[in-house]
Amino acid sequence: MISFNIMGVAFGFSFSFFALFGVMFCFEENLTVLLPVLCCLIHEAGHILVMIIFKTPPVKIIFYGGGIKLVPNVKLLSVKKDIIVFSAGCIANFLTGLIAYYAGYKTFFAISFALGIFNLLPFRYFDGGQIIKTVLVRSRVSENTVEEIRKILSLFIICLCVLVMMFSGLNLSLCVTIVYIVICEFLC
Repeated sequence: MISFNIMGVAFGFSFSFFALFGVMFCFEENLTVLLPVLCCLIHEAGHILVMIIFKTPPVKIIFYGGGIKLVPNVKLLSVKKDIIVFSAGCIANFLTGLIAYYAGYKTFFAISFALGIFNLLPFRYFDGGQIIKTVLVRSRVSENTVEEIRKILSLFIICLCVLVMMFSGLNLSLCVTIVYIVICEFLC
């Protein structure tokens, strides 16, 4: 991993991050391949902006093949503020997607909106999963119960994705995404 600090924030870039770029450029020769990366950066910028507003800026930002991970300082926020922080990335995607749509950039709109919706799904490492965990744990629901609820919701979403693939045709990126989610949700 390549690591460095800028203004007290540790940045890390794993090999998988660079490998993903290499694979993406193997399949796409133009710069369209950078649109999902730009949408991810906008998403994380939404989180960072709200974290700074709430005086809990990230102390570490890690770029890896599965995305970008923000590590906040240990200060706990209220449930409401935590939900706002977790939602901020998706809201940033929806707002920039709308701007792109009205500006005529339909591909950027589609990618940005898809990323925002995707991150609201109840998977463990996604914003939706973090929102569910925050609400339930702080409502004094046990960690085990939260984990079971999240797994049931995740399994339901995965089944819906498989049904969509069965009736609309096989989509390689959706298949890879489902395999990745199943590994992360149920085997890690």
